[in-house]
Amino acid sequence: MRAHVRNRVSRSIAVLVALFVFTACSGGGGDPAAPDPTPAIELGRVSANLSDAEAQGAFVARVLDDGTIEFAAAAESDYFDDIVSMHLHRGEPGEAGSIEIDLLGGETGMNSASATIAGTVTVDGALAESLALAPDQYHIEIHTDGTPAASVRGSLGFAAPIEWHSVLQGAEETSVADANARGAASFAVSPTGDIDFVVAMREPAVGDLVAGHIHAGVAGSDGPVLVDLDLAGATVDAVGGFVSGAVRVDLERLARIQLDPGSFYANVHTAAAPSGVARGQLRQGTAELWAVLRGDEETTVIDAAATGGVTLELLSFTLGRAIFAVPQELGINGVIGAHVHEGPAGIDGGIVIDLRAGSDYSTSEPTGSAEGEIELDQTLFTRILANPDGFYANVHTVAAPAGLVRGQLTQAPESFFADLRGAEET
Repeated sequence: MRAHVRNRVSRSIAVLVALFVFTACSGGGGDPAAPDPTPAIELGRVSANLSDAEAQGAFVARVLDDGTIEFAAAAESDYFDDIVSMHLHRGEPGEAGSIEIDLLGGETGMNSASATIAGTVTVDGALAESLALAPDQYHIEIHTDGTPAASVRGSLGFAAPIEWHSVLQGAEETSVADANARGAASFAVSPTGDIDFVVAMREPAVGDLVAGHIHAGVAGSDGPVLVDLDLAGATVDAVGGFVSGAVRVDLERLARIQLDPGSFYANVHTAAAPSGVARGQLRQGTAELWAVLRGDEETTVIDAAATGGVTLELLSFTLGRAIFAVPQELGINGVIGAHVHEGPAGIDGGIVIDLRAGSDYSTSEPTGSAEGEIELDQTLFTRILANPDGFYANVHTVAAPAGLVRGQLTQAPESFFADLRGAEET
């Protein structure tokens, strides 16, 4: 996308995002996350790790090739009404830097009800190009009545794409229609501001869904619709049990959600449950699953007493990490295959993730364990979260090429205990 900046070919050049933090320290600052080394300019976020932080905010901006900057900021309501100015500065972390743009000096609106600021400003081509190519050289500063000379700041930069996900459960509805309902939703924000979404259902069938939304509201309370997923215009895969599509969302709503994803929830509706059949708060970060592996779970049992275990850390919609182990007497280096398959207990299914395919895959004979990166996609991420028990991990050895130990994935807590006795001491 850098060529878009230089050649002025594409209207949308870049989207820049920062998290900013209110602080009482004048000229506060922190080390921003390292900029993405790849040439792609993606919508992401950068944290400002400030001391004495009292509140947080989020800032998103889109730089257009005509020098227009569309932006939005969201702040916590306790501080919003005290804001008197907002600037974009050029300067390294820890430096006050020069003011490059007065963000409240153009066509700007401040919405006290949603605690957001949105507007547009126009800058010269050189500054627009500099912002798009090196956003980490700039930061946002916000000033309030109480601290007119103090910085409320966050560095711009490139970071991982914005992703939100949610485990949908019928029991989370304020009016429960089906306590057994379960599914998952995932949302990936593109540089253009589109939200690419996938909703997968274990129960009810995805074809029964008539609507889906992102609402403003904390767990246990109903809130207004912020984003309509327009399921009527989405693509349904009845066999895979999911529906996917894309919706355009303005920067103001993106900033609101990014400020505190946990204050928003996804909700899906059916004709039988028009107020909602399953819902869950939005989350960011790692989703974890695991499986206890047993020889007697194989459809063809080779060693009923064999055991093992797998943990999956889904770091993003496309990248994760797998750790698996077998007893030392079986020997981890004797494993010739380890996979996640799609299929319920007692049924063999196709491979969806190869646990040994990562370039950093390694084994430890003393611990009987192995680990490495795994690859997936947004649809698979969502389908696994919606129905972990519909997928299983399987480890294969030379003596059991079809599988030595297997177990269904789960997110349910595992309990361990030990009976401690002095007589057991060496």
